[in-house]
This record gives sequence, C-alpha cells and structure tokens, in this order.
Amino acid sequence: MVFSNNIRIFVIITQTKQIIMKKLLLIVIITQILFLSCSNTYKNSSIKEGDVIFHTSTSGQSKAIQEITKSKYSHVGIICKIKDQLYVLEAVEPVRIISLKSWIKKGIGGKYTVMRYDGTISNKQKQSMVAYGKKQIGLKYDLKFKWDDKRMYCSELVWKIFDHVGITLCETTKFSDYFVGGSEASKIVKTRYPSGLPLNEPVVTPVQLYDSDLLDLVFSNY
Repeated sequence: MVFSNNIRIFVIITQTKQIIMKKLLLIVIITQILFLSCSNTYKNSSIKEGDVIFHTSTSGQSKAIQEITKSKYSHVGIICKIKDQLYVLEAVEPVRIISLKSWIKKGIGGKYTVMRYDGTISNKQKQSMVAYGKKQIGLKYDLKFKWDDKRMYCSELVWKIFDHVGITLCETTKFSDYFVGGSEASKIVKTRYPSGLPLNEPVVTPVQLYDSDLLDLVFSNY
C-alpha cells in the first residue's frame, strides 16, 4: 500500500509540474507576441523623413566594406516620405527609391539601425534635401568610390544630401586611412583599380556616418 501511494503521489507531482510548465510556456509565447507587436508599432511610428538607416548588405562588396571599416554596417540610405508612406533613397545600381519594408528585407536577417540628426532642420531645408536627393535618382552606382557627382555610392549620397543644406555629418577620410590588404578588400582593389588605388581620394563610409556626433540612435534590432 505504501509503495502504491508513493506512485500515486509521484504521478500527481509529475502531472502538476507538466501543467505548470505548459502554463509558463504559454505565458512566454504570449509575452513574446505582445513584445513583437509593440516593437513593430514602435519602429513604424518612430521613423521619420530625413532619418538615416543602416544595415548589412547582401551585395558582393559587402564583406570587403565590413573588412575595411571594421563594422557590421555596409549600406546606408535616407528615409523619405511619399503620400504618407515611408521609403528609402539609396545609391545602388542605379540610385533609386525603395519602400522601407523592401529595404529592410534585403538586409541580412532583416536587421537595421535608424539614426536621426540631433539638431533642427527647417521644413525649407527638408524640402531642399528631398529635392536634391531625388535629382540623383537614376545615377549609376560609383564602383570606384570617387568623390565627384557623376556617379554616387551609398554613404556619399547621404553625406551630400545633408551637406546640401549646410550640415556636415562627419569629416571625409581618404583611402590611405584604411588597410585594404585583407582578403576581401584586395579583390576589389585588384579588379577596380588596375592602375593603383587613388590614396588621396576623399571618402565617407557607412560607419563614419553611424559614428557621427550629430546623429542620435532612434532604433536598432541588431
């Protein structure tokens, strides 16, 4: 009888533990759903026109950019609004406007970071920034990262949009400031600069913009 009672007690305890664990698991699942729901609302409501958005690109040169700059960020764009919908103006091939949702999806893991200028930008300045940015649409992507305006690469586009209204997000650097002898970077240099890398060419990288003292963090899911 004692042995039989012990078995019953053990069964009851085991069943009770299972019920408790199932309830705890349900609570965890519900909490995650609520968190994600609130998180998505937060992201959508927080992003504004003029914000700068970063992610890790899936492009062929992304690893080289990460290697050279020692950063996870290899692509950057700027938020613009069309009929109350958010889009990203970006320099790819060619410069274009793409929906925010699509831009996020094409980054690795759907991860991205949003930064905002910490000063005051007047409506007139915003209109001028948007107008300047839209004028660049259709320009070919600058594979050689030159500082002229004939072609455009991603961080150059964002930098020049702000510079157009007198805001310098960061100082430019030069190719000579970076080590380009890594395995990924050397491939780019060899194919794109057969005559040698122009060491004095001004350049701005995505992480330089991210590190700008003039940009504050709005959101990141990295």
